[in-house]
Amino acid sequence: MKSFRSTWILGLVVVGLVAYVIWDFTEQKKADPLDPGQVRLTDFSLDQLKQLKVGDVELSFDGESCRILRPVEESCDNEIISSFVTLLGTLRAREVLKGADLNQERRKEFGLEEDQSLRISWELKSGEKSLISVGTKNSFDGGYFFEKGDVFLLDREVAQLTNKKLNEFRNKVPWSGPDEIQSVEVVARQSGRSFSMKKEESGWVWGSEQPFPLSDSKVNDWLDSVKKMKATNVFDEKPPEVGSSPNWKFVFNGLKDSSAELFESGDLIFVREANSSKFYQFPKQRLSSVLKEREDFFDPKAPFEFPLEKVTLVELKLGGKDLRFLKENGKWSSAQKKEQFQEDQLVNFFEALKKVEAQKFYQKAPSGLKFDQKVSLKDSSGKLLLELNWFGGKSALTEKGVRAVKTNRSDWTFGVSMNDIQQLEGIPFFKEEGSDEAVRSPVTDQN
Repeated sequence: MKSFRSTWILGLVVVGLVAYVIWDFTEQKKADPLDPGQVRLTDFSLDQLKQLKVGDVELSFDGESCRILRPVEESCDNEIISSFVTLLGTLRAREVLKGADLNQERRKEFGLEEDQSLRISWELKSGEKSLISVGTKNSFDGGYFFEKGDVFLLDREVAQLTNKKLNEFRNKVPWSGPDEIQSVEVVARQSGRSFSMKKEESGWVWGSEQPFPLSDSKVNDWLDSVKKMKATNVFDEKPPEVGSSPNWKFVFNGLKDSSAELFESGDLIFVREANSSKFYQFPKQRLSSVLKEREDFFDPKAPFEFPLEKVTLVELKLGGKDLRFLKENGKWSSAQKKEQFQEDQLVNFFEALKKVEAQKFYQKAPSGLKFDQKVSLKDSSGKLLLELNWFGGKSALTEKGVRAVKTNRSDWTFGVSMNDIQQLEGIPFFKEEGSDEAVRSPVTDQN
């Protein structure tokens, strides 16, 4: 009796599961309804696919990963494959002709001759096999004729199924890169600017001495960009426009070492991984985040860092006026307009100074620059901790929106955002006499 009851309960569970699957399938179909006159030509997903053949390109699938088997053997572009299979597996069409009426003359009418049409076949993991042929002729509204037993008309969106060649299915990432990168070497042979970086517990550091420390975030962002490089074309042999000597070379060392050579040709960059004959083509503009110079990795805050706790004297030259602030017994005072001085605005000035970043690094200063604005920070012994010099007028722009700045700690010149400079110039250190309103720095109106 007990065994019968258990079997009965198990049977109910199975019936319930079957009913749920049927209900869920029905609900999914409701969520994807057919237009009047349409039929479902295909209904499968990527994880159900075992093999696929598009023209002469053969592919195999393992889960959601894909590999090309013919005419070359290599990995697939998973993004392209996913999009292709999603469209192929959800075809909705209108029947235009029964297969029994499809004679040779009618085939020619639809562009479905055997030697002309594109044949797409696939096998699911369940063993089900299917074949469709895509006609070479379109309907008056740009639709496509498909043969799958009968002849069907599909919307223009299925053009994505008809124009895929081998190169579009191929993996277009030149290399996956090492799993855990420990060091990087960049060799720029034409410019002569080569540099190396290595990873330590504290973060990324230069492989050899450089004028400024590395920015961890800039190195990591660059490595991400390198790993995400995706070509527009792949060549199995060296293209004729590629020169004999590479313009750059990247070497990565880690759990898996990797290197690549980059060749510039007009507006194109060709990438070849070490020990490979393949060349990956990129528009040069697409690699702007990859083709970096040494200066692009400098820490943008490094030129302007200062120990705030040691600052006891601030001397400013702004708008032709000299200002002086002194810290005694933990409190700041002003040598000018003592009663109107606002100590909290000096605190704001320090905060603005901490946010200053170098957007550009110039080893050789742009010509014709003159500096007439100055910020000097000193400690209690009179030692200069940081000095910034810039020109208050617009003529000191090194490029649009960037102003030239010099410091006492380097021979380099830095391009700083006009916004950062205006934040410093616009601090209202004093209240106007007889008013609660603050008076801004005199240089502000000159900009």
